[in-house]
Amino acid sequence: MLFPGGRQAPGRRTGKPWSRAASTTTSTGSRSSSTVQGKEELPAEKSLVVVADGPAGPRYRLLESVAAYAAERLRETADEAAARERHLRHYLALAEHAERRLRGPRQRDWLTRLDTEACNLRAALDEAVRRAAEGQSEEAVRLATALSWWWLLRGRLTEARRTLAAVLTATAGRCDPELALLHSGFVLLTGERTVTCHADAVPDPVRRARALWLNAYGRFSVGDLDGSRALNTRALIHFEAADEQWGIAAALGLRAALALVRGDLDGLARDGQRSRALFRDLGDRWGELQTVSPLAALAEIKGEYEQAAHRQHEGLQIARELSLEAEVSARLSGLGRLALLARDFDRARDLHEQARRIAVDQGYKYGEIHADMGLALGARRSGDIDAAEAHLLRIRDAHADVSSPAGYHLLHAELGFLAELRGDAARSAAHHLRSLRIAHALGEPRALALSLEGLAGTAALDADRSGAACAALLLGAAHAARRSVGAPLPAAERGDVDRVTAAARAVLGRRGFTEAFERGTRLGPAEAECHARTTLAALADQAA
Repeated sequence: MLFPGGRQAPGRRTGKPWSRAASTTTSTGSRSSSTVQGKEELPAEKSLVVVADGPAGPRYRLLESVAAYAAERLRETADEAAARERHLRHYLALAEHAERRLRGPRQRDWLTRLDTEACNLRAALDEAVRRAAEGQSEEAVRLATALSWWWLLRGRLTEARRTLAAVLTATAGRCDPELALLHSGFVLLTGERTVTCHADAVPDPVRRARALWLNAYGRFSVGDLDGSRALNTRALIHFEAADEQWGIAAALGLRAALALVRGDLDGLARDGQRSRALFRDLGDRWGELQTVSPLAALAEIKGEYEQAAHRQHEGLQIARELSLEAEVSARLSGLGRLALLARDFDRARDLHEQARRIAVDQGYKYGEIHADMGLALGARRSGDIDAAEAHLLRIRDAHADVSSPAGYHLLHAELGFLAELRGDAARSAAHHLRSLRIAHALGEPRALALSLEGLAGTAALDADRSGAACAALLLGAAHAARRSVGAPLPAAERGDVDRVTAAARAVLGRRGFTEAFERGTRLGPAEAECHARTTLAALADQAA
């Protein structure tokens, strides 16, 4: 069906659209008859045309039965091919016109317009793919390329991957390099890691850079940080050479997110704030939204919780303004974590449960992971160890296909803390040593510190002086790692460290603890890792 839910029903064979009817409403709220050019016509309820309210105003469509009959009659005439041709060309023009406006101040309007025309765009794509299979590939390539940004902003990632794959299949042997590059980006964004990226064949440097950035964004989402960094650097070079401000903002925003994972807080602040300012100048609210998470995390790391909450609320407003439900889920999880740090466990649980429900409804697996981790953190800190374990095991068992190295690091660190609280030293050591290996691969000082703090808790379970001394030394090394990136542990996050400190100090005394702690602060990261493995590896073997 060519015109499901279109803004205007097709007119006569001249191609002129129906005139829009100005309708009035009776005092009972029912629609009265419509007036066109001063003449009263049939009420919409008695017409072949159905009037429905849309986000951009009234929309008119045929009744399903009438539309099916009309399509059948059209197929019996010589006009079907011409009608499909006009339909495809109209929606190709619309898509290409919109694509250029999805990165600016009218972003919301054009997102809404494309959302409203989704069924017509799908029909146009189907027609374009059919033509591509017959050797006419231009319209399919142009239409799929033009719609890629809409799919990304709307989180229609699976639809994008499926449609781009269909076009590539239909144009086999005539593969468009930009389309192939966009497809690889969406493959990454839907969780597959083994993708090659060949960008040099894309002739336009800005379009090449945008597709490179999409692949960098995708590699970041699956945890390939080195690959993401390399592609993003290439994209930024092209953007800067062309003075493409949107691209510069996008690449800086992704570089800020990568800096967060590495623990480069100065780089995070510099790139994140510049990206946010550029996107704000451009009027790109989606782009501005991408800077919320790293900048909020920076404020949280520094213990600036009011600033972090302001960032998250600002992001939540933008996400709701653009109807981006996956981002709503992410921002609710961010606010839930801040509630957790304030020890408002009921509010934290409520926010994370809201976030999880939205993520499940949207098929947003990363959002589910973040919400479940928030629920696990809240449960452990409120004393419900069994509930915390249930949330962690759900992450481990249900999301192994999309979990990132940073996610696995936190998962094993939390499982290690749970084992420690249960007094299971062997299992605690096994989980924390695994998190230590991941922290080493990440090269992130704060991740290393968390693993060392967890292993200190494991060592403190040994009530003799050697265990306590090992715990104090590892706490000192963790403190030095955090200090090396200007991110000392905020008071709201010191619960585990304070518990382990008290246990070790009770055995060593204040002076003995301080001496061992100071020795730990003088250890380099490699020495601290070696000491932890040497001391606790035998204990971890008992859990095998």
